[in-house]
Amino acid sequence: MGTASEQAPHDRDVHRTALGSHLRTPVGYRRAGDTVTISVSLPERKTWWRNFTGDGGPVSLHLDGENRTGHAVAPVDGKGQVTVTVRLDN
Repeated sequence: MGTASEQAPHDRDVHRTALGSHLRTPVGYRRAGDTVTISVSLPERKTWWRNFTGDGGPVSLHLDGENRTGHAVAPVDGKGQVTVTVRLDN
């Protein structure tokens, strides 16, 4: 699975089924093992991350040339910043 920690700017896709359709967007991320962290720039202007608020939900990511599934959660901190954390399935 690559190195213990990887960083890639804006070259991976996040997929989430919402209301029967798939949403696809490129994102920058950091990866450590089976955890992928996505910092959302200008979250007030974007909507995709809102699918993962509260208890979060299922997600698929295109990583290293293959699709991986997992569970994503997107808490908003006290300053309005959003970081989506994905725990990849094995």
